[in-house]
Amino acid sequence: MAHMTKQDFDILDNNGTKYLQWRVDARANLKAKGLEHTILVDGNSTSQEQAKAIVFLRHHLHENLKIEYLFVEDPKELWDNLCQRFESLERIIGPKAQYDWMNIRFQDFTSVSDYDSAMLRITSQLRLCGQATTDAAMIEKTLSTMHADNAVLQELYRERHYNRYCDLIAILRMVKQI
Repeated sequence: MAHMTKQDFDILDNNGTKYLQWRVDARANLKAKGLEHTILVDGNSTSQEQAKAIVFLRHHLHENLKIEYLFVEDPKELWDNLCQRFESLERIIGPKAQYDWMNIRFQDFTSVSDYDSAMLRITSQLRLCGQATTDAAMIEKTLSTMHADNAVLQELYRERHYNRYCDLIAILRMVKQI
């Protein structure tokens, strides 16, 4: 029986559908292992560090990607090749996330939790594409897209001057339970 080792995070599949998440996870894990410099320009890594990093990265690739990049022994080269191969995903995910951001409305959700999940998914996708969204923007988006019948509540929440989106959501959840 083959030796099975646990993955630290999801394997990058052939079509790269979760490439952006994989990239964040891979970089964080390399950093935790003290190997992040192996994928950076002028990282000055030893051959042993490069070997550890390449083994780690390959361990988190789909079999077909392993075969395609079989002879790549430098983790920086592998990292760059994968970035080039899947960089188009940012051009696809970014506009979709922007569209979702423009069209998300609090009033369209039946629960605060559903809205919060959608909001966090969208902002995470925007952040992965280099378009960070502030708490203030998330708060304003939430309050400005409440149903018109809740105009008084909207103003009450604005007067509370929430600085963190999670604080507003916590209050909204509490109010929904009453």
